[in-house]
Amino acid sequence: MAKETLLDVVSTVSNTQCLHIDDFICALLNVDEIYYTYTTQKQETKYPERVFAYELYHQFRKIMEKNPEKYQGVYLNGEQQKSRQVVEDLERCAPDLVLHDCIYEVRPNGQFWLCEIKMKNNPEAMSDFEKFYRMEVLGFKCYIFLYAGVTFEEMAEKIRKIEVRTDTEVYEKTICISAYNENGVKQIHCHSLKEIVENNERNN
Repeated sequence: MAKETLLDVVSTVSNTQCLHIDDFICALLNVDEIYYTYTTQKQETKYPERVFAYELYHQFRKIMEKNPEKYQGVYLNGEQQKSRQVVEDLERCAPDLVLHDCIYEVRPNGQFWLCEIKMKNNPEAMSDFEKFYRMEVLGFKCYIFLYAGVTFEEMAEKIRKIEVRTDTEVYEKTICISAYNENGVKQIHCHSLKEIVENNERNN
């Protein structure tokens, strides 16, 4: 008998805030538990970021292929390098996932979102917010921080412990997603960075 899956999906972000975020969440739901973690022969628990990212890429691409009219002329790239050759004064960057309509140059209307992925137990997880500030010159409509292997409460607690810059458009454009899939429980929570920070301020 198949094990029953407990599904918990909460999102306060619409496609008008972050294009195709609904498909992004659907792709996440299709990432199986085995891509989140594994145990080594020494019984050490590992959280493989690149393996997870490749599977998420695969699941999103499947959605794109089923909706060719919706995604005509749109590319999903993994670790797409962008540098000064693309944008003046831009330090080299290679986001984990990029959804845009042009692979090699910047077109302001075609930069949909870029995504940085961190797995549970990565001590550098919160550093991705600094990356978004550096990549702001790219002009993306949305920046996605995906924290995999943790619950929303765990992600929110981490965010509330760092100093978040509110004097930049990145603050308004960043979407934070927690993705937890373990022991028959799937939990996806999707909220804006601003919502998480300001809800905390109201509660203190």
